[in-house]
Amino acid sequence: MVELAEKYNVKVAAGRFLIEIKKKRFPGVNGKREGVLEDNFKEWFFNRVIPRAGAAVFHAELLKNHLFDETLSRYEDAKSLFEILRENRMAYTPIDVMTYSLDNLGLSGKVADFSKDFIFSMNFDGKSYWEKMLLGDMLNQGLKLYPEYKQFLLNKYGNDLMWSNKAKRCNFMNRIIFIPRKLIMKLKFYLSGPLAG
Repeated sequence: MVELAEKYNVKVAAGRFLIEIKKKRFPGVNGKREGVLEDNFKEWFFNRVIPRAGAAVFHAELLKNHLFDETLSRYEDAKSLFEILRENRMAYTPIDVMTYSLDNLGLSGKVADFSKDFIFSMNFDGKSYWEKMLLGDMLNQGLKLYPEYKQFLLNKYGNDLMWSNKAKRCNFMNRIIFIPRKLIMKLKFYLSGPLAG
């Protein structure tokens, strides 16, 4: 990954990672091409890249200048990541660089003190279109994860709920578009199996 950052003269580089569930592995992102991303947040929103721990490298100076918010217990790196990605270009490779086991999931669930979750302290002001879409998507995660705080979140983000709705619609349309591709891939798989020979 360091070579990738050097190749493209960037301070941030990320690779494809796998997710393991019950001994089966699936791609965690669906980016297909190596290179420098045109819009970091758009690529993240469409799950073509996720600069997650273990699948991304950052120049040391970026991490020193954008420290994690240690008051948070969930998505404590989110504010730092958003700041870094707002200011820096990122390179991506579709080569698998790590496996993330959901069987050992620990810190990704909801927290007892909701104020320690980044989702409760997001700021949409002055952000780009795709950054707002990504924040809207995270707000949707918060609404599902914390149903008991739904009204609180709706009140807190009242002026920014349009981004939550846009993210939902966009994700829905994206799934509809990808359904035929998935069917074609399954059909190719079955046709190339034992019956094909």
